[in-house]
Amino acid sequence: MHKLVKQAGLGACGLIAAAAAYAFFSPRPAAWYVKQAFKGGLETEAPDFAEAAEKTVQYHDIDYESQYRNGRLDVILTTKKEEKTPVVFWMHGGAYIGGDKQDASKYTTYLAASGYNVININYELAPAAAYPAPLIQLDEAYRFIKRHADDYGLDLTNIFFAGDSAGAQIVSQYVAIQLNEGYSPWVPVKRHIDPLYIKGVLLFCGPFDLRQIAGAPLGWFNHFLFKRIGWAYIGTYNWENAPALTEISMLQRPPEKFAPTFITDGNKNSFDTQGRRLAAMLSRRVPVRDIFYDKDETPVEHQYQFQMDKPAARQTFRSLTAFIDTYSRT
Repeated sequence: MHKLVKQAGLGACGLIAAAAAYAFFSPRPAAWYVKQAFKGGLETEAPDFAEAAEKTVQYHDIDYESQYRNGRLDVILTTKKEEKTPVVFWMHGGAYIGGDKQDASKYTTYLAASGYNVININYELAPAAAYPAPLIQLDEAYRFIKRHADDYGLDLTNIFFAGDSAGAQIVSQYVAIQLNEGYSPWVPVKRHIDPLYIKGVLLFCGPFDLRQIAGAPLGWFNHFLFKRIGWAYIGTYNWENAPALTEISMLQRPPEKFAPTFITDGNKNSFDTQGRRLAAMLSRRVPVRDIFYDKDETPVEHQYQFQMDKPAARQTFRSLTAFIDTYSRT
């Protein structure tokens, strides 16, 4: 009996050691952990959500014929029939390894209810699909919608690209690719959208300098997680030195040309310092509408815009729709 107990103990220790080694030598365990943390998203409803939803027509889980998995999108149409209705392409966040388009379903419904057509896009997550897969899938989604624009009554001469958290970084890079020759050599996406059709970029709580985050004093556990998030997305353990990292980090590689930009972030547990830097940089090139909060103000968390039952989110939403209305007319 004593020998069996000892063998069982050794076996358990071996399993623990193997699990620890797997967590250390692979990004997948940390990716799974973070993915679970993002499940369900952060959206809340304002009391008028049901009324807003009635002002939309929605088509869900449309296959946009991607070469990758999870290539489905939602088309959320406004019932307000106006000439040249803006079309907003939305990429969700989740640190590249988590999240789902469902996490932005309420917010995109509010946008459609306000008079815009919205394309809410899913994409395959890292580490199953590493960089630059999300950019390729965003391009695939755009091309699919272009082929089927008449089916949904969409005007693709009046478009905005929007994203939250990691999705904000993805769409900012995609627009930079479309507007600047040779911006991202590692990304097999061609310039094919007329620059005059891209009316604006809408960025919520995004990271815009991954190299700076990698060197920040995050504490050992957060550093451990972020190291593996980068590993999962970039595809190499020493991703901080990967050539592709510069083109992912817009603050490291400012684009010469861009589109009018709406950018916002909270003041707690987010990337507001980078957002402010990006706003300042872009303001020297294009019109920028930014909304940030000082550190001594009431805490406003990462992805605060989705909390539509709170004043900060509602105020930002009003500013957002004013921005879209202004630049969709240009």
